[in-house]
Amino acid sequence: MAGGPDLDPRRVLEHDRERFILKRLLGYAYRRTSDVARAKDLAQEAVALVLEGRGWLRWTYDGVKSPERSLLDHLCNVARSTAKDERKAAAARREIPFDIRKHDVAHGLLGLEETYLDEAEHARRMRLAERVMARLDPLALRLLELEQADVHEAARQAEIAACTVTEVYLARQRIAYHRDAVLAEEGGPT
Repeated sequence: MAGGPDLDPRRVLEHDRERFILKRLLGYAYRRTSDVARAKDLAQEAVALVLEGRGWLRWTYDGVKSPERSLLDHLCNVARSTAKDERKAAAARREIPFDIRKHDVAHGLLGLEETYLDEAEHARRMRLAERVMARLDPLALRLLELEQADVHEAARQAEIAACTVTEVYLARQRIAYHRDAVLAEEGGPT
């Protein structure tokens, strides 16, 4: 396709019969997001922004590369910037965790009675956990400590606790057994 510095991105996309630009843009967007639906959205948004052509988003053919390659590079830059902006916005939205219970209590939507029920339920669960812990042997207690420290792999737990992987699995079975026994004595699941 012959081109000059005033090429319109619409014309370049129209003449891209083999979908060179859109296929590669979608591949680029997928590598950025690792999600097909999100990649499609990101690619579509990049194309829409470039076709809108405001500010730095406007594409101008530089004459160095082929028009298709030049447009693809620009679309990828727009997609990268858009994805980065969206990640920042998502992170900002997650900065302040929203606790529905605190919100409802503060705004009078949740009665004091329900708040006390939750505290009572928490206390009940803590008592059950203490009863289970009282039944466990030292290795099982050590494994629970490792789980609390985010060490979940059996091989790593065995290494730290100086035992075998088989002993780790047996200790896990004992933990589950005692948990189920305490719950059965209590009269129900949870």
